[in-house]
Amino acid sequence: MDSPAAPVSAYPWAQATRESRSPHSNGKIATQERQGQRMSHYRIDFAKQILGVPFKVGSVEIARARDPERALRAAELRFARLHGVLDWRERADTAALAAA
Repeated sequence: MDSPAAPVSAYPWAQATRESRSPHSNGKIATQERQGQRMSHYRIDFAKQILGVPFKVGSVEIARARDPERALRAAELRFARLHGVLDWRERADTAALAAA
């Protein structure tokens, strides 16, 4: 007699669901994981130009963002909050995506 094969679930999505759950998800699956999308990690560098030379004044890491534009906007808001200003342009002249 052949040994029995591994049990096959009647629900093909059940295996994928178990694999994509994280210990902190409370049994829920993130929408991006379910749809096959991944949120990317970004780092945005802020610089102030003095006599035409850019000097890095800070950087912000964004752990999850749908796209680079959203990451840039989130970093601008976080940079302003961290420096206690209303607009990030009060402390920096440029904001650019850097390799993360």
